[in-house]
Amino acid sequence: MFGLYDKKVGLYIASHDPTGSIKTISALTDGEKVRFKFNWPAPNMSLEGNGYLLPGKVVLGSIKGNWYDAAMIYQAWVKDHAPWWPTTPNKRPSRIQDISIWAQHQGDPETVVPEVLKFAKYMGVPIGLHWYTWHQIPFDDDYPHYFPAKEGFIEGVRQLENAGVRVMPYINGRLWDADLEDFKSGGIKAATKNEKGEPYIENYGKHVRNAAMCPSTLIWQNKIKEIVLRLQQDFGTSGVYLDQITAASPKLCMDATHGHPLGGGSWWLDKGYYKLLSAIRDEMPEGAFLTSESNAEPYNHLLDGLLSWNSQFQDLKPIFSAIYGGRISIFGRYNPVGPDKHKALFMRAGQQLVFGEQIGWLSPSILQEKEPADFLRKMARTRHQLIDYFVDGQMLARPIVQGDIPDITSDWEWWEKPSEVTISALQRGTWQSKDGRIVKIFVNVSDKTIYFNIPNAESPNQGEISLAAYSIKLIRSD
Repeated sequence: MFGLYDKKVGLYIASHDPTGSIKTISALTDGEKVRFKFNWPAPNMSLEGNGYLLPGKVVLGSIKGNWYDAAMIYQAWVKDHAPWWPTTPNKRPSRIQDISIWAQHQGDPETVVPEVLKFAKYMGVPIGLHWYTWHQIPFDDDYPHYFPAKEGFIEGVRQLENAGVRVMPYINGRLWDADLEDFKSGGIKAATKNEKGEPYIENYGKHVRNAAMCPSTLIWQNKIKEIVLRLQQDFGTSGVYLDQITAASPKLCMDATHGHPLGGGSWWLDKGYYKLLSAIRDEMPEGAFLTSESNAEPYNHLLDGLLSWNSQFQDLKPIFSAIYGGRISIFGRYNPVGPDKHKALFMRAGQQLVFGEQIGWLSPSILQEKEPADFLRKMARTRHQLIDYFVDGQMLARPIVQGDIPDITSDWEWWEKPSEVTISALQRGTWQSKDGRIVKIFVNVSDKTIYFNIPNAESPNQGEISLAAYSIKLIRSD
């Protein structure tokens, strides 16, 4: 879904495709005109006599409003027509839903466990642990052979879970090391392949050749299911993170032996990851959860959380939160820790709170830096108090305020340069609970005192108390 708007009028343009077929969308401008493009790779490409009818429709229309109004149009379509609109959280409750803040750590249990326990005690709310390199193999190497785990892992998981920490180990949901003997002897049959019959190979800077696997194959479906269920059933982890599933584009697999249409189409979902994830969910323990990387909507009914770690750009709009925020847990931002990184951390954490995200995704070593640690704890505890708004709630339009409100700028250290981000020092959002209550959230992410007014010109929503205009003085420690 795209939006293009100014203060007078808006343009809504979207693909209303209930199949979730692979497509590339883009917007290009020469400064005077904007060109919107949707490109669908056809299923059964290269076959003689093949025809293709586009699934769904491309919708174009004018709107009065901005990105939020466009998001609500798209949400209305998703609710009525898309199979991935998630069921209400209470119909599939999981231990991810009340997590308020995430720690991200890696390595041996003897280091990870005590540091995370200390972090959890300090925060005083339910926390999640995203645990990397819990296995003996190196990161991005020798996949998918994650077992045996490092010595003490199962005991560490038990200790953390007993303390209320929801442990979520990392695995990759789509790669097999192409240089391993078992890949050459069997795994290659399930790899995605190009027109020449060659596996698609990816390299992530470590000189390891990883093959992107085809999710429609029983070989790969059974392999991932075995790993996930072993972690949740035998090791007792609350969740499992399946990297790349919702971040990497589907491959245009041309292997006819896999039984899916060649190239494009919706088979990556309906014949692939939908079957894979459904098979896991059928057997995973009650309350356990599955997550993946980045925000890809067609998986929302089969995943419980999405890592928004790459939301690191200028002029972010919480469109995904507005559409899906009350139905699926959105967690985490890239958060490097260090004395020179506090300003960006304050900005991200405040934005996370008003966007409805679970806070953090950072090293427990942040406790060594008092001011940001205290601020994070305040954000986490505030989110915990407002849980009814963020779980099964709905984001409303951002509150209108008046006043001389400054901007704040810092380097968010993302890989696309320039990586400096400027946002309002007064982060703000509005959320409505399932029972109609409404909360307006204001966060001062600067070190300056902010005075602002909330005018009474806004029409009160159902369940909201109509307030006269009033002034607020907000300092960061409030």
